[in-house]
Amino acid sequence: MKTELLVDFFVDAVRSRTNPEVGAQLRACDVMAARAIGTALDPVGCKVPPIITYFKPGLGAAILRIGTPLWDGSLSQVAAIKVTDHNRLRTTALFHECGHQFAAVTGWNDAFARLLRRDLAAASPEMAEQVASWAGEIGADAFAFAHAGFAAVVAVSDVISGTDADAFRFVPGDPHPIAYLRVMLGVEMCRRFYGMGPWDELAESWSALHRLAAADDFTAAMIDVLLPLLPRIVGLSLLTDMPCFRGQRLADLVDPQRVAPAALRQLQRDAGAAAFTSTHWIWTECLRLTALSGLRFATEPEQGREILKQQEDWMIKLGQLAADTTV
Repeated sequence: MKTELLVDFFVDAVRSRTNPEVGAQLRACDVMAARAIGTALDPVGCKVPPIITYFKPGLGAAILRIGTPLWDGSLSQVAAIKVTDHNRLRTTALFHECGHQFAAVTGWNDAFARLLRRDLAAASPEMAEQVASWAGEIGADAFAFAHAGFAAVVAVSDVISGTDADAFRFVPGDPHPIAYLRVMLGVEMCRRFYGMGPWDELAESWSALHRLAAADDFTAAMIDVLLPLLPRIVGLSLLTDMPCFRGQRLADLVDPQRVAPAALRQLQRDAGAAAFTSTHWIWTECLRLTALSGLRFATEPEQGREILKQQEDWMIKLGQLAADTTV
């Protein structure tokens, strides 16, 4: 039965590619995942592991990292990344999951947790320990931000938004930060690298929709302590030299300025109408085109349907290019 589960998992992932359009979109996700991980791994001298992506229902993306024990006791020889159906055309969650694989290869999770624990202890030893327990998810969010900028932040916000109970839910042992803090941390990343922008409106809307008075006393007190520390956490995640990165910072490996709104708009002007149709632009700039589409979807809601259709079309084209390249 364990072997059957193993076979069924991978057969299901491969079978989903029998539909030509879905298969092309998944090959596009394969390309983007390899590029995202490779961009960060190349400077530290590590190879990109084999990757397969697949679509499934649900809200949250997920990854089965290479080397993970499988149902039959063997170790996975590929990184299998689940992209949710509803967000297949806003694929920044793919970069978050790539961040988990990047951290596993480099040993970043443990190193980052130690850094958070040590640096934040002066403010509150208890809160330092709590933030350190979120190191893996904070790091993956930082990785996604470095690759997609505001698009990654607003996509996370859309997935984890909901009731006050959702926004302020704290579960001891959960590796994910409190949703409210997670969004505000993403906003702080944008502010640190880009200054003022639409992320400020996102923060205001969350603060208006989810007032701290709605949280229980313990969670509200925790948020009060951690909110002033968010700028420091941003610095530790993106702007701190790490031995596991050969003394470099995450922002040195993947420069968030390449996906700043101004840089993405410049890409749009430089490429013109060919940005989403030219094989050159699609093949060489697929990561930044995803960031651009996500930025436009967030700031031009009246064009939302058109933007998603455009993303779908160029992802299919990228998948076809990937198939031709493989052949």
